[in-house]
Amino acid sequence: MEISKEEIAEVIRRVLTYYKRKKVLENTKRTLYLIPSCPVGLDEILMEYDLYGISDDMDFAVSEEIMTSAVKEKQVFFKENKIQMQHIFRRIPGYKRLEIHCPSFDFLRAVKDAREEDLFVRITLYFLMMHKPVLIRHPYRPENLPSGRFSKAAAELQRDLWDMGITFTDLKVNLCDAVSKDPGTEDGLITEQIVDSLYKNGAREFFAMEGTVITPLALERAKELGVRIIQE
Repeated sequence: MEISKEEIAEVIRRVLTYYKRKKVLENTKRTLYLIPSCPVGLDEILMEYDLYGISDDMDFAVSEEIMTSAVKEKQVFFKENKIQMQHIFRRIPGYKRLEIHCPSFDFLRAVKDAREEDLFVRITLYFLMMHKPVLIRHPYRPENLPSGRFSKAAAELQRDLWDMGITFTDLKVNLCDAVSKDPGTEDGLITEQIVDSLYKNGAREFFAMEGTVITPLALERAKELGVRIIQE
């Protein structure tokens, strides 16, 4: 029985497709950590990530000019390297989330305006279009800035990006943990009020520690607001 070249080619295509999809599935637990500008506080964050083993499941995308010793021993992709950027774009469907470290206001405006000529902006937009979590880490919150036009512009920009599905947090690991110790609430209990509070602070997803009780009203409220509660 003879096998045609077309049949051989089809078998090869299917085998390659299988291994490609298998590789994507292997990356579904990884996080892409994007560093688009001056990495303020990066060393401290990565020390915590390393301590808890979080960085073992992270890839880093940086610019050559802001490369720091903190990421030299990690899986790093450079913005200036076209082949590496193509590799990142191919892997986007397999990542579970995107974290962006201390982006500039220009970068945030570019995301809001969907200026895809910037590769890092395009990566961010792709994550959003695929409904994957996007988390921005900032060293400040707009409401804590000195009053004036600058703080007002920062708050408005954050609200616009928040409406796009982006979550904001500060430079601390585990800030998105949902277990709150607000007065009048029990530890390990997530209520409707806690969901409202986190939503108003810009959270689109947060983590519930093992053993945390989530009330039915909290689950219903989270569904209404489009908030994801992730139980570990």
